Amino acid sequence: MKKASRINDRLRKARLEIAKMNLVRDWAKVVFSDEKEFNLDGSDRNKYHWRDLKKEPVYFSRRNFGGGGLMVWGVSCNVVIG
Repeated sequence: MKKASRINDRLRKARLEIAKMNLVRDWAKVVFSDEKEFNLDGSDRNKYHWRDLKKEPVYFSRRNFGGGGLMVWGVSCNVVIG
């Protein structure tokens, strides 16, 4: 996983101002949602590389049978639904 860069002082101050502005927001009217896909047989980063300097490079996948996956979706709000 790629590391996030450090935040500088200008961005830190800008984020703080946005946070202060949102303190007075009526959060009961806001809905948060997100989704995430999970592969049942491991990570998507499953590419392997074998290199014989005398031949062309060969790339192949460890995922032989598709593996399947699961998509999860969630929501959070102030109202009780169903």
